[in-house]
Amino acid sequence: MNPFWWLKDGARATLKEHSSNFEQKPTLARNPDEFVAYLDSQDIAMAATINYVAPGMGYTHAVNEWAADYRDLHLDRILV
Repeated sequence: MNPFWWLKDGARATLKEHSSNFEQKPTLARNPDEFVAYLDSQDIAMAATINYVAPGMGYTHAVNEWAADYRDLHLDRILV
């Protein structure tokens, strides 16, 4: 899970082209409760978010804090 709204235009275009259901992902990234409901709908008990600093894509060191804050809302379901 990523803060997709931070993406630079080129990175966003590439992900849209090569990711299934890209339009759903920013919605899930903005709302951890919806993400957990999505996990439930797919019979997934837990998910790990993997984030990394990638200035070329638009992700600074702040992405790590974003991921931790996201995880903190569902410690029993989301790992960082």
